Amino acid sequence: MNVNEKLLTLLATSAQAARAPHVWTVIQPNWGEPLSGENRQLVHTICPPQPFKRGEYVFRRGDPAQHVRIILQGLVKLSVCDGNGEDQTLLLCGPGDIIGENYLIDATCCEADALCLSDTLMCLITHEKFLEMVACVPEAILRFAAVLAKHNADLQQRLRETAHCATTRVAWTFVDLARRFGTPGHSGLYRLRLGVSQADIAGLANTTRVTTTEVISQLREQNLLHGTRGRYLVDVTGLEQLLHGAPLETNETRPVTSLPT
Repeated sequence: MNVNEKLLTLLATSAQAARAPHVWTVIQPNWGEPLSGENRQLVHTICPPQPFKRGEYVFRRGDPAQHVRIILQGLVKLSVCDGNGEDQTLLLCGPGDIIGENYLIDATCCEADALCLSDTLMCLITHEKFLEMVACVPEAILRFAAVLAKHNADLQQRLRETAHCATTRVAWTFVDLARRFGTPGHSGLYRLRLGVSQADIAGLANTTRVTTTEVISQLREQNLLHGTRGRYLVDVTGLEQLLHGAPLETNETRPVTSLPT
């Protein structure tokens, strides 16, 4: 067995161990950043980026699982059907994230909906293209193995978060979204424009919409969150102080600026 075959075996084993119960995804900003410019270009030549429009589905529940997808630009929402027959948001994925059913362990169909919340660009990688990429860019397989290892660590962190109360989970959700997708400002304030609903926030925090609304109201009262309808100003520093049990700074030392137009 040569080096590439060994790495493929390792990748398949790691993917099986890290697979989420509903949808396979890897949150890993800039997965290809360590690759040389020449190798990144070669990967894009083998798997040309494909555009998707806002509101377009990348895949739907029940579609054949034929690709792993690397998001280059845009925002994608992953959701599943809950016990009441309603959509529950699982994840928001952006540039550098890898999504798609894990064809490496013979998944037959997609188990989630992937909806583009903005115009999106991504690489679609079939099994054949994956093998071609490994043959031409051996370095790429190391990146996949690395992001799968991080995915396993992220899953463990998400399991630990389920032990916390709903208030903590909602607060951490805003911190995570702000750091991943927000625009940082002064004094730990982040402008966040995602166009997601409170129902989406509830799904991400694994709680009910009613509870999420109550928590958001509490955070507004404490001057830690401003805005609505997917347009927020998030006091990340203040939320982290609250979550870690540290005393909050006064509002006078943490002024609130207007939301982006």
